[in-house]
Amino acid sequence: MVNRAERGTIVRLCVTVDITVKIKKSVQLNTTYRVDVKVTRQTQFRAYTSATITDPEDGSVYATCEACLANLTAIAAAAKPK
Repeated sequence: MVNRAERGTIVRLCVTVDITVKIKKSVQLNTTYRVDVKVTRQTQFRAYTSATITDPEDGSVYATCEACLANLTAIAAAAKPK
């Protein structure tokens, strides 16, 4: 995941360390679904996220996901000699 911000701000590069996906129902082709993602917790070097794929009409859940991401920008900055 790359978060590109406006000029003058830090670009953060994160990579997935661990991911758990639970597929609850199959999806239909050519159908619109809703994807919600949120950061549930954050430390200096890691971000924890959760996500769901749902039917926007009735709220049925098709899949859930939890992931841990490493913030490579922060890790590299901390490793630089001072």
